[in-house]
Amino acid sequence: KEKGEVEESHILGRRKLAYPIKKQTHAIYALMYFKSPAEAIDKLRRKYHLDQNILRELIFIKNKKLPLNEIKG
Repeated sequence: KEKGEVEESHILGRRKLAYPIKKQTHAIYALMYFKSPAEAIDKLRRKYHLDQNILRELIFIKNKKLPLNEIKG
């Protein structure tokens, strides 16, 4: 709807959380790089917040992609 485009997506796997979130101790981490108009970010955050399958989301605005091996660490 917002003319966004997913450039890359990676499933980083199931990991133990540092502390329980909504009574969950493990979660599957995912990383996505996407291009989107700035006004679409708030709509995306709201959609993620309302999705009961998503425990937590964090969106960064970056100019440069990080190598995947630096993130998996």
